[in-house]
Amino acid sequence: MSQVSRFGYYLCCLLEQLDKIFIEIGVVVGIGFLLGARFQMVNPIVLLGTLAIAIFVFFSMSLFISSILVFTRESYLTLNTLFVLIDFLCGTMFPVEFLNKYLRFIANMFPLTHILRIVRGILINGDNVFMYSDSILFVIVESAVFCVGGLLFLRKIESSIVEKVLL
Repeated sequence: MSQVSRFGYYLCCLLEQLDKIFIEIGVVVGIGFLLGARFQMVNPIVLLGTLAIAIFVFFSMSLFISSILVFTRESYLTLNTLFVLIDFLCGTMFPVEFLNKYLRFIANMFPLTHILRIVRGILINGDNVFMYSDSILFVIVESAVFCVGGLLFLRKIESSIVEKVLL
């Protein structure tokens, strides 16, 4: 527990990780081109806007997940379990449409599911960004809820931990 702003701390952690993400994306796209993958030409402004929304999604989900990690007071097993569940549900391993209707309902609660659909549609299918205007608005609102919920939950958990330590 420290006097440092939690939001600032998480924002700096996000910025630190972005360089690794861009390197990974560069490697994946480079190998993809070598293997014959073809991406649609996308307006750079649309690409940057979509990237900004995706970063907000990742940031909001990381705040929420970190509050769960603080609550459980165990990070390795909890984090890896959560990552496997999120990867399974959100469409990073296979399309969400392959899940049954109950799991699809749960998957649609995560903003990651929607941003993956949007990014794939724009970059791979060449879809117009305006096709996803409702989804984009939903993702922004949902991510804001995750962000605020994560910060509030984290603050509540931290105060209860401090009280237990002081007693």
